Amino acid sequence: MTYALTSYFGELLKNIEPPQNRQYAAVEVSERVREFLKNHEDFPTSDPYSRLSGSYRRHTAVGDIKDVDIIVKVDASLEESPGLVIRNLKNTLNSLPDALGLKGHSEIKQSRRSVHVYFEDKDFHLDVVPAIVPKEIDQKLYVPDKSWGKWIESNPIGYCRHLSELNDKYNGKVVPLIKLVKHFRDYNMKIMKPKSYWLESLVVYHVKSGSIDMSQPIAEIFRDLMSAIYNKFAPLLGRDDEATPHIPDPMLGNDISWNWDRTHFETFMNRVKEAKEVAAKALETGNQEEAIKLWQSVFGDEKFPKAVSKTSSKLSDFAPGVAFVGSSGLINPRPSPSVRTVRSQPTTFYGDY
Repeated sequence: MTYALTSYFGELLKNIEPPQNRQYAAVEVSERVREFLKNHEDFPTSDPYSRLSGSYRRHTAVGDIKDVDIIVKVDASLEESPGLVIRNLKNTLNSLPDALGLKGHSEIKQSRRSVHVYFEDKDFHLDVVPAIVPKEIDQKLYVPDKSWGKWIESNPIGYCRHLSELNDKYNGKVVPLIKLVKHFRDYNMKIMKPKSYWLESLVVYHVKSGSIDMSQPIAEIFRDLMSAIYNKFAPLLGRDDEATPHIPDPMLGNDISWNWDRTHFETFMNRVKEAKEVAAKALETGNQEEAIKLWQSVFGDEKFPKAVSKTSSKLSDFAPGVAFVGSSGLINPRPSPSVRTVRSQPTTFYGDY
């Protein structure tokens, strides 16, 4: 007998969701910052002014939400200095803590492509990214790169739509798979972690390439994904030229992992190899208790349940037309106050917010 432990994975996905208080903090802080920038006369912006971006916007965040990305539409041209635009944004944001009435230390500094804001009293980070938007904000836009001294093509809002459509195409399994991979990384790698966007792009690549069967239970999909990632990148490990993977951006196709450190890549591959082997054993064992222990070694016994409640294992108790489906693919008897949900049918777009 193969134990896919579908209900256990449903419980795991609930356990790795960001806490409600952190979701509220993300909403509150980001909305107030966006309003501040929209109304600030010293930093010209124009409609639609700003959009949330990053994993919080895409509902692929796991654990304690620590940061939110904001794309700000600036009135600038590609001839203007990227460093100057970032510096002007930083000067504007210097007055943000006082304007928001936030107490405690706040750190505001320029980074390569954004202005980073840290609020100590909320233990919260913001990356505010200025962008030149030639057409619509969910199409190709340009973000500044201070180090390279030029504007770089990007499409973060369009990717949100693309991921939503891909998630719908595969019956709400893509976003949960991304969450599992991120939690797997966080549990197994305390340092040298690959970036979250790299992991998302890896998942999207393998889903779209057809290298994994998305009709399977999520446990088997995770096993096959770990095998697919290892098999694709294992040849690089035998090379002596410090080679690392080229992970394509889901929207633009450019290599987003060009700066992946070789040692960090090797550490990631070791963890992936371990995961694919343990996952295979968990699915092949005929003992449910042994399967649970094996999965706990991959995801941690704090998050992967030893047992599931009657409620979580009987999702069919939710009557048709009454259940609410979140972007993670989990079913709830009532809409969440903090996570966008839809009644009965999965959403096709996370929305402009």
